[in-house]
Amino acid sequence: METLARRIPVVKTTIAGTNDIGRLCVGNSRALIVPMETTDEEYAHLQKRHPFNIPLLRLYKHVPDLGTRVACNDCVALIDPDLDEEIESIISIVLHVRVYRRTIAGLNNVGSLCVINDSGAVVHHEASNTEIDELSKLLRKPVEVGTVNKGNTEFIADGVATNCWAVFCGSETANYERALLESVFRPIKLELPPY
Repeated sequence: METLARRIPVVKTTIAGTNDIGRLCVGNSRALIVPMETTDEEYAHLQKRHPFNIPLLRLYKHVPDLGTRVACNDCVALIDPDLDEEIESIISIVLHVRVYRRTIAGLNNVGSLCVINDSGAVVHHEASNTEIDELSKLLRKPVEVGTVNKGNTEFIADGVATNCWAVFCGSETANYERALLESVFRPIKLELPPY
C-alpha cells in the first residue's frame, strides 16, 4: 500500500466499522455512494480525505451490500433487479449514469459478478452467451468472461478493481488472466508523478 500511495491518492478507512469497502459502496469518477450504516466519523473522514472532492452521499435507508448489487462505470450502472426504484433513481442521478436491471449467470449480485470500466467488462465465467451479448449492446463495449486468482476466486469483483488508467488484481492471478483483463480494460500506461 505504501508503494501505491506514492503514486496515487489512497484513503484508509472503514465503512460501517468493517474493511469490506467494495462490498458496501458504489461509485465512479462523479460520486461515491456509501451505506446508511457509515458512521459519522467515517463519513467526515471520507469528506476530509477524499482527494478529488467528488460528491459523497450516504444513503438514508438500509440497502444490504450495495457494492455487490451494482456494477458501474461513468456511463452505465448494472443493478440487481430487486433493488427498489428509489435506490435506482439515486444511482442514476448521483452517478449520472443510465441504469439497467440485469442478472449475470442467472444471479442478481451483478456487482460481484461483473467488473466494468469505460473500456469494457469482464463477467463471471458462467455468464450465458445471451447475457454477454445483451451486456455488450448495453455497454457498447467488449464484454468477456474471465477469472482471477487462477480461477480460485468465486466472484470476479473479489479479485479485480479497475478504473480508466489501472487494473488491480489478486496476487495469484495467472498471466493469461492478467492478459485478458488488460485487453478488455485497456489501462492507460502512464508514468504517474508521485502524489
